[in-house]
Amino acid sequence: MPEDSQTKQPFARQAALLCLLPPILTIGMNMVVLGADREHHGAPIVGYLSLAFLLLGPIFGVVALLGIRRHGAQGILGRALVGMGLSAACWAGVAFVAVLASRGALPGPEDIGIRKQLAGTWQTRCGSQSDEKVTWLRLSPDGTYQFRTTGSAVANFSGGWSVQNGRLYLRIDKLVDGRRIETGEKLIWMIAGIAPEKLTLGDTDGQVAYTKLATVDQKSLEELDRQYLIERSGIMAQSTWVGAVEFSGARVALMSYNDNSPLVAEFRSAFSMPVSLLQLAVDNSAGAGDLSIPDDSAKLFKGEVLVATALPPEKVLETARENADAWRKKFSGNIVTGAGQKCVSRVFFLPAGTKMTDVTAVVVTINGVATTIDGRMVTAEELQEMYRQGLEAQKGQGTREGQAPTVEQRPPPHPGRSGADR
Repeated sequence: MPEDSQTKQPFARQAALLCLLPPILTIGMNMVVLGADREHHGAPIVGYLSLAFLLLGPIFGVVALLGIRRHGAQGILGRALVGMGLSAACWAGVAFVAVLASRGALPGPEDIGIRKQLAGTWQTRCGSQSDEKVTWLRLSPDGTYQFRTTGSAVANFSGGWSVQNGRLYLRIDKLVDGRRIETGEKLIWMIAGIAPEKLTLGDTDGQVAYTKLATVDQKSLEELDRQYLIERSGIMAQSTWVGAVEFSGARVALMSYNDNSPLVAEFRSAFSMPVSLLQLAVDNSAGAGDLSIPDDSAKLFKGEVLVATALPPEKVLETARENADAWRKKFSGNIVTGAGQKCVSRVFFLPAGTKMTDVTAVVVTINGVATTIDGRMVTAEELQEMYRQGLEAQKGQGTREGQAPTVEQRPPPHPGRSGADR
C-alpha cells in the first residue's frame, strides 16, 4: 500500500492531462469528418462532442493550476497552459464559424439537402426559334461545375459551386468566354424553387427555369461544343467560304472564319503576327486508314491563279506572346486523323486579310496526293439550312446523301496547279 500511494499521481497532474487531451481530440475528429465528406452524416454528433470537450478542457485546466501550490509546477503547468491555449484557439474558431453562419456564408443542414438535389445537368431554352438562347449547367457531386450558353448570348466558364443560405454560388476558376465576368469572380443566384426535374434560379434580372436532363451522352456534349464554336466564330452570322471532298471513305471539309469574329480576335491577340484562319475538319469515321495532311499544304486558287498559300505554323507560333510551347503542341505538325476518328481542332494559317470571296478551290495534300477541294461563298441563311439538314441526317440513318464523289472519281488538280502542288 505505501508503494501505491507513492506511485499514484496527484489529481492535479491528471487534470492537466485531461485539459490537454480534449482540444487535441476535437481537432482530430473534425479533421477526419472534413476530410471524409463535406456531407458526412456523423458531423452533428462530432459537433456536439466537440463542444462538450471544449467545455471540459478549460475546467480541468483551472483545477490543475489550483493544484500547483500543493504539488508543484512539474507535470502540471506546461500541460495545463498548452491545453487551455488549444481550447482557446478552438473556441475562437467556433466563434468565427458562428459569425460566418449568421451571415449566410456557410451551408446549413437544409443547404446540404438542396445540394444533393442540385447535382446533375440542367438546361434552359429561351427566345424565338431564330434567336434561341440555350444554357447548359452541369453541377457535379464533387463540387465542380461547367456553364455554357449558346445562341443570342455566348458564355463558357467553369469552377467550383456551393449552396449557402438558399443560394447557389458559382466560383469562376476558368473563363473561356463571357461578357461582364472575370476569372475569380463569383455568381450568386437565389434558389427560388427546386423539384426532382425543375429548378428555378433568380437574380436582380428575374427568374430562370431549368429542366433536369435525365442523361447527357457524349454526342450531346459534342453538339453543345459545336454550337458554342459556331457562335464564337461568327460562321452563322455572315457569308462564309465552304468546301468539301471525299478521300478514301473520309470526308475533308474547309470553312473560313470571319476576321472580325470573337474567335479570330482572341487568337490574334495571342500573337504579334496577324493571320486569317481556315478551319479544317476531317471525318475519318468510315475510312480504312490514317489520313495525313501537312499543316502548311493549303493553296488557294481563283480559277487557275494562285491567290494565297498557307503560312508555316512555326512562323506564326514563334510570335506567341506567351506559352509558345503549348501553342506548338496544339497547332504544329502534320494533321493526322486515324481510321475511325474525327479531327475538328486544326486550322490553316493564312496571310492576314486573305479574301475568300474570289476563291474557287483550295488544294491540300492528303497522304501525299494533291487534292482539290472546290468551294464557294455561302450565305448565312444557306449555311444555317445546311447545318439543319446535317443535324436531321445525323438523327436519321446516319448516312450522308448527295456526298461528293471520292477523290479517285474526281478530276485531277488543274494543270496550272500541278507543278506547284507536287
